[in-house]
Amino acid sequence: MKKPRRMNLLVLTENAEHFDLCKAAFTQAGHHLSAVKPEKTITAPINDADAVVTAYENVRTAMRAFHDQDAYISIQSGRLKTNTLTRIYAVAIGYREPGLPVNAMSVHITPEQDGEKEITSALKRLLLMPHDVPTIDELANQPSYF
Repeated sequence: MKKPRRMNLLVLTENAEHFDLCKAAFTQAGHHLSAVKPEKTITAPINDADAVVTAYENVRTAMRAFHDQDAYISIQSGRLKTNTLTRIYAVAIGYREPGLPVNAMSVHITPEQDGEKEITSALKRLLLMPHDVPTIDELANQPSYF
């Protein structure tokens, strides 16, 4: 049986329950969990420019602090669709080194959802991503990627 490759995963979420779900799904998928770090991030209405900038700065700081991660997952919750913030997360994830391939996933969970199915599904997709994933520059031309 092939030994699962060791991965470091950075989780960006404000919700401790979502963090725990993420941790459980990651280890259950048969992968070794080298490092999982919850990070406080700010979500805000997409028309609030100051909040969007703050969210970008927070995520960029997290990327600097955990630049050696293999994969990233951003989990946002609430009724509002945060497409602008999702793009901010995507750009910030690629910040660690422009042009570097990125394994990243962004999940939006509405109040009607418990989050478990969405998080588990996102992690499965994240772990199945090929090694030759698009660079952040290529992602800019593929807005439907996230």
